[in-house]
Amino acid sequence: MSNKPISTWTRFEASIPPDDRPLDASIFQPLIARRADYQDAFYGRLAESPADCILVVAWNSEGVYDTFAASPEGGTRLLANLAAAGSDGGEAEGDGPKQQQQRGRRPVTTRKVDFGNMPFWWRFGPNTEVRTVYFPSAAGNEQRQKETREAVGRLKGLVLSMGLGIDGRMAHLSPYRGVPECGWVTNEEVEGGKAEEKDGESTAGVVAWEGREASACLWIHYWKNKKAEQTFKTTERRPPPDGESHQPLALEAFEDDLRRLGALGWEDYHVDFEKVPRAL
Repeated sequence: MSNKPISTWTRFEASIPPDDRPLDASIFQPLIARRADYQDAFYGRLAESPADCILVVAWNSEGVYDTFAASPEGGTRLLANLAAAGSDGGEAEGDGPKQQQQRGRRPVTTRKVDFGNMPFWWRFGPNTEVRTVYFPSAAGNEQRQKETREAVGRLKGLVLSMGLGIDGRMAHLSPYRGVPECGWVTNEEVEGGKAEEKDGESTAGVVAWEGREASACLWIHYWKNKKAEQTFKTTERRPPPDGESHQPLALEAFEDDLRRLGALGWEDYHVDFEKVPRAL
């Protein structure tokens, strides 16, 4: 049982009430009852597809999460609550992933994401951008996996080319609440499914993307607001490479770096994160 910290990112569907009420936090009661097991938890709807929601939990350790996930009163009940959140009362008892897909619903999917010891959630808030970047699967090749992770980890993400000083007086000019963080997906579980094996090898760290197996990392950017994000992405430029005159946009340079390191593609979404209450 691992004592290293781990986060879980659970994606689920939730019906949107006619009066646009916020998501009912009572569905997280099985999690709230185990408050001592995690550092913090956040949730929110995806701005790009409001029927889709994400629940992020920063667990004290991977072992603690695994125990919770295996508990009928913990993980099992939480998944049932999340699955029911998008059913509009039309879900039949015992529905599995195939039945959910037939009803036009996405099965609840949980990914473990390793950010090391970084408190990546501290700057969660409005207009948090999450980019999931997919790379060719490195399952069974630890050296290749290590090299890819180290190379991606050396990227800075979307940050200003010039600093704003060290005394903090210019901090209000920054377009973000803090520098981006990057974590790697170590496991993916689909509601009702199990970790799979292929040719006798564990597929830990493998996710499904566009019908193929892939490795994935999450880049989190903590934009202050939509205007600040848009201004940065359309105006911030990087110094030109040696011998060149073109100054690429920071976004363009970041995406070129990802492709250079073998990225197959990526998906972006934004969330106005809210804290899961400590008690109901």
